Amino acid sequence: MRWYSDFPAQRSRQIAADAIAGALVLVSIAVAVVVGALIGAFGAVGRSVAEVGGGFHDTMRDLGGSLAGIPLVGEAAAEQAAGAAEAGASMAAAGHSLEQAIVVVAVLTALLIALVPIALVAVVWLLPRLARARRAGRLRSLIGEDGSLDVEGFVALELARAGVRR
Repeated sequence: MRWYSDFPAQRSRQIAADAIAGALVLVSIAVAVVVGALIGAFGAVGRSVAEVGGGFHDTMRDLGGSLAGIPLVGEAAAEQAAGAAEAGASMAAAGHSLEQAIVVVAVLTALLIALVPIALVAVVWLLPRLARARRAGRLRSLIGEDGSLDVEGFVALELARAGVRR
């Protein structure tokens, strides 16, 4: 299979198309990485919420332990602090969930941004390019050592390509 034509003008167009296709793939990957990182940066919000919730949980738990020793009201105050500590734990869990969701969105968005142009390049450029290269290789195989064309082989090849059976 020959990738490039023997004719200089056509070979130049093929090389230019290959370079454009390669550049499009590289640019789409670079844009996907940048966009994924920008979206992923919002995960800091989830981390902050988780840290605040965890800190609130620890503070309320410690406060409940301290209040438990006060006569008459200590046990009731400790229960209230325990309830507040649970709210802090819930807040920390929500922050972790938010961070994980943002990471998933960042990765999926980056994949989509990269894969759509790559799929277009594959369909619009790569598949026809491979077909032309295969056809050129088959045609080259029909040329004899003396430079003559095997007409019968050429006709058979074209009929097979057209779907006609002999």
